[in-house]
Amino acid sequence: MFIITPSSQVRKMITILSVVGEFPFSAIGLLGNRNYIYNQIYKHIYVDDYELPDTDEIVRCQLFHLSGKAELKTIRFHKSGLQVLKRLDAAAYQSYIESFNQHFFRSDDEHILRNHRIAEATVMCLNAGIEARSYIAPKLTKQYHQEIPFTDPAFYLSKYLKKTDPDGFNKTKYARIVGALFYETGCYSVYNLRDAMMKWKPESELKVRLDMTDICTMNTNQYDVQSTIFFCSSYQTGFRVLEEWKRNPDLRTLFTSVYKHVHFIPINEFGVQLLQILTIPHWNERMLRMFFKNEYRSFGMGDMPYDAEINGTYVLSFLDSDFARLYLFRNNIGNFPDRKWLVLCFQHQAKFLREYLGPGVRLKVIPMAKVMENLNIKRRELI
Repeated sequence: MFIITPSSQVRKMITILSVVGEFPFSAIGLLGNRNYIYNQIYKHIYVDDYELPDTDEIVRCQLFHLSGKAELKTIRFHKSGLQVLKRLDAAAYQSYIESFNQHFFRSDDEHILRNHRIAEATVMCLNAGIEARSYIAPKLTKQYHQEIPFTDPAFYLSKYLKKTDPDGFNKTKYARIVGALFYETGCYSVYNLRDAMMKWKPESELKVRLDMTDICTMNTNQYDVQSTIFFCSSYQTGFRVLEEWKRNPDLRTLFTSVYKHVHFIPINEFGVQLLQILTIPHWNERMLRMFFKNEYRSFGMGDMPYDAEINGTYVLSFLDSDFARLYLFRNNIGNFPDRKWLVLCFQHQAKFLREYLGPGVRLKVIPMAKVMENLNIKRRELI
């Protein structure tokens, strides 16, 4: 018999599956210690008794189901296990049934991998204290104008966006967007590259940005979506993207002209901390003030992207992991051979930057703990 307590790992997994439907077995490390999670999952793929909290009720069922192999290996609710979800949280159960077509999942590779991309992005947000449960987050609409303050950030899965704006998102069949992230002073469209280059349909992604702008206009005091987040397995994936941008100007133009800022977020604990930074109000201005006096700052002026000039050294902050600005920065370095260059970064970014920028640019490594403390960032525990 298992007792499902509110803080237990199995309760956390139940909550996550109620939101994403299925979760990639290869990414269980996002849920905690990989070996521990592995053992926990295999404990719940057989029929057993479950005692629910604050009640003497016992439910006998198989809670989870595993299927597929290798990268397609996936974790889902077993049909009999849904009664546990229903008794634990009726709202979560109803949302699950509506979102996943009465517990029906397509078994082809394309749909499974897409669901896995969405699931990883969702758990990254939940780990960062960003609400991703549509039955708890503020309701979006396209029917009338409202101003949701989003003092607590919220992530909306692409399924929810399609329901909110069926005339818009349902027409972008081949778009790779996995969701949208709203916070008090901005909004991001969200993608998940994992560790591979995806095939893009430019017309679909351009339409997504317009649809996102419409949703922002109707639900917030923001009237333009200028930023996107790319989740990725590591900065090595980001390096390949930058090289592809160099080879394929059309692909580069798609993201560096449609989106002014393209933030790459590794799918790990460092990425969770980056998410926390990128979702506080006016985060960019607050970080720049932390490191540069006004007399040194560029304020967006100048002949290339940089943030400050100090004693003849031009400084770029890469603390926001903005690949669009980094790409333009490197491309302009060769045009000014007499200038000195410096890039602010976190330790997790240093190896990638040395490889990408070469020996002509100095790095100054900033401790993540210092930035988190100065910005007064404290993680919100959601699940």
